[in-house]
Amino acid sequence: MTEHALLPPQDIEAEKSVLGSILLDESYLPAVRAVIGPDDFYSPVHQDIYRVRLELADENTPSDLVTLPDQLRDRGMLDRLGGTPYLIEVAATVPSIHNAVYYALVVKKQSVRRQIITACNEATSAAYNATDDVADILTDSIGTLRELARRAQGESAFDLDAIAREIIAEMEHGANTRRRWPTGIESLDAAIGGLEEGTSITVGGRSGHCKTALAVQCCLATLAVERGVLILLYEDTELAFVRRLASQACGYAYAGARLGTLPPHEALAFQEAVAELSTTHRDRLWIGKNLRQSQIEAAIREHQPSLVVVDTLQKLAHLDGNKRASGDRHDLHVGGLTAGLAALAAEYGVCMLTLSQVSRRSGRTMPTQGDLRESGSIEEDSDVILLLWWPKRDHPQKAKSYGFRQRFVLDVVKNRTGGVLARRVFAINEQTQHLSTLPPEEQQRFLAEIE
Repeated sequence: MTEHALLPPQDIEAEKSVLGSILLDESYLPAVRAVIGPDDFYSPVHQDIYRVRLELADENTPSDLVTLPDQLRDRGMLDRLGGTPYLIEVAATVPSIHNAVYYALVVKKQSVRRQIITACNEATSAAYNATDDVADILTDSIGTLRELARRAQGESAFDLDAIAREIIAEMEHGANTRRRWPTGIESLDAAIGGLEEGTSITVGGRSGHCKTALAVQCCLATLAVERGVLILLYEDTELAFVRRLASQACGYAYAGARLGTLPPHEALAFQEAVAELSTTHRDRLWIGKNLRQSQIEAAIREHQPSLVVVDTLQKLAHLDGNKRASGDRHDLHVGGLTAGLAALAAEYGVCMLTLSQVSRRSGRTMPTQGDLRESGSIEEDSDVILLLWWPKRDHPQKAKSYGFRQRFVLDVVKNRTGGVLARRVFAINEQTQHLSTLPPEEQQRFLAEIE
């Protein structure tokens, strides 16, 4: 018998995380309950704990780490389910209770896999039985798999007429001006179609490779078309980010403004750019510092921005994680964050621009999609993935010798919005880190030199 036959698909840590989340905060139970039932758990112990928790909820009986053991004891189940120590262990393993629904989705996915295996095994047994009609076997098997697909995808109302009307209206009235707007970088717009409502974009790169600078450029382009921007900072200060915005707006070095080394005319232009941000965009530009995942949705509801920038995913994960438990299944926590951010983008119609670090093992060349930290979750939840590389940072002497200090490489490695995957080379202003498009022949020449 194979290992797969002995051990069906499961994720015990995710199951514990679901139960721990609703034990620590019962407000997550309705959302979890909408995703999974007791039979979706692989562990019989977890099935029973969850079933009792649902019964108590139906009776409007409070249930937490203090009261649940008593309820299980009254039912004669406590010792069989591991006693109070096991319930405490379950609660302690939760990476972050805010990701309860994501953990439930992981449990659901594994449950559906087990049901698929069961359905296929039943079809196989029926096929071996010479007395069963082939047409009946196929009909039953296809029906079962379709039902599993329906449950896995969820029920949703489908109105073809409404969708057709929306598509026609978009084409007649210019959907791009309503749902899309420029990034501020012409050739990037050509590749991904600009920034779009309801999408999730991940920007990956090593430290010092201008992830924040690209976000700044997108922020300015969004403000320029009179749309709101919400910036969520977990590394930079509010002062430093506004200084970066002003630097790209006026074209003078933000480092010089910080150190007080700008010539008088540049310093004056910088001050005017800061004043312009304050007067023109004060009602469209908001910065949140160290907001937790539960606070992000409230900020989006309050400010109703078009663009949300998260700088960076890993710092948010570190802030929002449960330090007691995040070590073993940090991927569950980050997966919950990326899924949550993508869900917010879709629900509130914002463009979510998330900056992400890449692994230090990525070396000193152009990073790849697999170099993204926790890349599995990021790849699954992102509509667009952009990878950045500034060769000057990794090869300063070679960059100086070959004259490409001011060349910057951007890879579009995933693109659900338009299907175009492309590598682009830009001219970068070393003082402001502003990107501008190069002619195609210069891009080709540079790529030929570095590859």
